[in-house]
Amino acid sequence: MEITEGLVSLLLCSAIILVSAVVAIVLIVVKEGSSAGAIYVDDLWKPSCSAVHPFWLLSFRFVAFLYASIILVLDVTTSGFGIFYFYTQWTFLLVIIYFGVATVISALSASRSRLSESDVAHSDKAMGFMKGYYNMDSDVESKNAIATLQMYWETVFAETEDLASFWGFLMQMIFQTSAGAVLFTDIVYWLGLFPLMKELGRSYDFLEVNLHGTNAVFILADVMLNRMSFPWFRGAYFTLWTGAYVLFQWSAHAFGLEWWPYPFLDPTKKYAPIWYLILCGGHMVCYGFVWGVAKVKRRLITCISN
Repeated sequence: MEITEGLVSLLLCSAIILVSAVVAIVLIVVKEGSSAGAIYVDDLWKPSCSAVHPFWLLSFRFVAFLYASIILVLDVTTSGFGIFYFYTQWTFLLVIIYFGVATVISALSASRSRLSESDVAHSDKAMGFMKGYYNMDSDVESKNAIATLQMYWETVFAETEDLASFWGFLMQMIFQTSAGAVLFTDIVYWLGLFPLMKELGRSYDFLEVNLHGTNAVFILADVMLNRMSFPWFRGAYFTLWTGAYVLFQWSAHAFGLEWWPYPFLDPTKKYAPIWYLILCGGHMVCYGFVWGVAKVKRRLITCISN
């Protein structure tokens, strides 16, 4: 009887994971590449508020990368690489990767922007010189020449919004994946696992607080500071990220591992399908919250700017 119940639970959990993955992949295929998902270079490194200098966003990202990296190194040093058996460390590493990529892209984009501004300034001077030279003579040929130069200058140095490259797309994808994942991780830990730990007499320490707190603080702060879009359909990447972790756990247990870091992930338990459905709902709630924060932020910035 127990074997039959376990098999039914496993099949139902597998169906939930499969359906979630298929829906996520379909969303990505249909929506990614559309105008709603366009990613522009300037959005990757410029702050949401024009009054904030890009240097501060760059500095914040570097500090977040450095601090999170130190915390993870301390965690590995204290507990070993076995910590990557947990979803928390998977997500924390993803946050570090995001801030590392974001720091590099911010620095390179800012440097390129400064060079471009310098080129435009030199072109302004050259244009002024040419205007002064041709204005000494008022014949028709001189006026035509200066008009042609003016058109050429405006065409070459006009400000355009360039679409981001692969690295820019990767940065945006990791950003939105980690945004949902850190909130999901922290809520499950503080509301679900932490009360159980207190009952068992386990205490939380400096690393635990950082691993289940600073991750969300850093990401939510970046949400408020950056001007990247936050389309709802990219929650699909968050779904696939968690799906990959679940498959990792299933594979590890298929090869003989018996201990579950999160008991509710055991698909052979009687109520496992219910837990998996609850986790699906939790994904939507967590991602929806961050999406709402990004939406409110954009409206506030628009109101302030106007």
